[in-house]
Amino acid sequence: MWRSSLLILAMALTAMGATRQVQAIDPMLNMRAYTWTIPSNWIFEGGVINGSSCMGAPLPVFRMMSPDGIAELKLLPRMDWTWQTGGIPNAPARPPGDCLPLKRMIPANEFLKYMVSMLGVTFVRDAPPPNAAEFQESLRKANAQAIPGMKVSGDAARFLVTYNINSIPVDEYLSVTVRCTENTRRFGVNQVLTSLYACSAWVQRARARQGQLEAMQGTYNAVGKSFAIDPQWNQKRTQMEIDKIHEQQRQGMEAIKQQGRQIAAASQARHEAFMQSQAMRQRQHEQFLSTMQRGTNMSMNRTQESMNSRSRAAGDWADYALDQQKRLDPRTGEITKDSSAYSYTWVNDAGKRMQTNDVNENPNGRGSGNWTLQQNVH
Repeated sequence: MWRSSLLILAMALTAMGATRQVQAIDPMLNMRAYTWTIPSNWIFEGGVINGSSCMGAPLPVFRMMSPDGIAELKLLPRMDWTWQTGGIPNAPARPPGDCLPLKRMIPANEFLKYMVSMLGVTFVRDAPPPNAAEFQESLRKANAQAIPGMKVSGDAARFLVTYNINSIPVDEYLSVTVRCTENTRRFGVNQVLTSLYACSAWVQRARARQGQLEAMQGTYNAVGKSFAIDPQWNQKRTQMEIDKIHEQQRQGMEAIKQQGRQIAAASQARHEAFMQSQAMRQRQHEQFLSTMQRGTNMSMNRTQESMNSRSRAAGDWADYALDQQKRLDPRTGEITKDSSAYSYTWVNDAGKRMQTNDVNENPNGRGSGNWTLQQNVH
């Protein structure tokens, strides 16, 4: 199969005559990205541009023309658009400006009608593209290899149009290929069924002097078949996209972690505030109980003192009535009672008592033991 393709390419290049290889440089990586083989005397302009916010993959744009500028093959910048059905709550909107404001798949034939109006050319007739079968086969293979929930669709169309270049009438094949992917998923705890759609349209223009367009098809087909993607550039670009996805995932995870840290900090702050309020309530509780206890103690002490006072008063009145006097032994702390007719009471080690009204009388030194003067208690 591949030998047959190479043979066809070689035959097409031979039909072009002398050729040369041209290339498109990726300014971001400063590397060769795409190459074509074109007639050696043709003019070439081409480059690499980044994709849109809807479709990030880079893409080539080019124009190649004969020395007189009449015959030309041109690839316009890819046009992208996306939309969704079912709806994800609070889903971010696509950035405006670089995506078409379309909310449905546009058939290739309809898209071409818009292009005819936009370019200001004259429609001649519908001209089915020669590679329509190959394109449909590529869609079939893509669907066979797609992940569950994903569907690939699209179609291709071609118009023959006419217009003038410096008063020279030209014929042009205006071709468009539309390719869409539908990704159906269930999102969120409520399992909302949502379909995300992404479409792209590639527009190519191939012109020649009126009546010579079919003769130029061999050259244009050979140029198209010679198109090649530089493998080293493709590898680096792919790695860039992977790194970009990882960085977006990292930023997303970091945002989630930051949100978690903020929630944890707020929770900790609430916990600390709660604990502080609890500690304050505990201190207030303890102070309240302490105040109540002091009041109770003071009340009980006052009651006890009052009772003691009343008891002492009653005891004093009883002692007074019985001519009794309380005496405190300073050595033992014992309180005894004896006759109040005497002002002083002495007690020796044997417990013998001696009473007197003479302040100077002291029984010590009389050979009857050690005597201690008792203290009168009132």
